[in-house]
Amino acid sequence: MNWAVVQTEAQREHAVRLLLSRLELETYLPRIKVRKRITPLFPGYLFVRLGQQFYPVLWTPHVIRLLMAGAQPARLPDEIINQFRNRERGGLVRLPQPPRLRLGQPVKVIRGSFEGQIGL
Repeated sequence: MNWAVVQTEAQREHAVRLLLSRLELETYLPRIKVRKRITPLFPGYLFVRLGQQFYPVLWTPHVIRLLMAGAQPARLPDEIINQFRNRERGGLVRLPQPPRLRLGQPVKVIRGSFEGQIGL
């Protein structure tokens, strides 16, 4: 059994997670803290561990779709989910911190209209 990705209606990740757990399916919804607010790491998506049958997931209320690879759900290996779980502290995924910039430090623009330009 591998993991699959479920797309949910907006802000319905928790409801879908509860409904899928009632079907005795293992789910995983990685969360982060953003400005004192806890939010899903991937808004509108959650992971579900699937066996052979995936149709009950498709017919679950508030599920838009499963991400597919042809006629079957796209499968994620356990390693990917474990990487998220290993970054969790207190139930929240800790993301790497971006480097701190100092006032007046030169930076190079890597995308957009000013690509390649140096700014302060």
